[in-house]
Amino acid sequence: EGVLSASFAPRGRLLATAGQDGPAKLFDVNGRLIAALAGGSAWVEHVAWAPDGQHLVTTAGRVARVWTAEGKAVLETAPQESTITGAAWSRKGDTLALACYGGVHLIDPFKGSQVRRHGCSTCYQHIGKSGSAQNPVVSSGYAIGKAAE
Repeated sequence: EGVLSASFAPRGRLLATAGQDGPAKLFDVNGRLIAALAGGSAWVEHVAWAPDGQHLVTTAGRVARVWTAEGKAVLETAPQESTITGAAWSRKGDTLALACYGGVHLIDPFKGSQVRRHGCSTCYQHIGKSGSAQNPVVSSGYAIGKAAE
């Protein structure tokens, strides 16, 4: 049972992990378990903190879930078209980028509504061209520009 993703909260006081052992987990800096975040499937693939450290997102299969820093559920998205392969917050924390096979979905992390969808060809046109160094949207290691600013 391995860890697939780990992310420190922006202030470094909490660590979130996701993996093949079921729920994502929140730990304090001393390694004490704060909360287990149910993933809804056999494992949770990704975890990422919002810039303010008050929320985080986890992904499992085709679904993303938003949580508070205390481990309370905020939102569960409708299933995406395919497996979510990466997740990232915009700098303002008001948009989530969910990378899926064939595109990137930008959603409102508190309403679940889709803000915009980029197909693969559109994503590659935006990577590194329309964004700013101060506010890129990053998903699976690629900068998607200022699309979610």
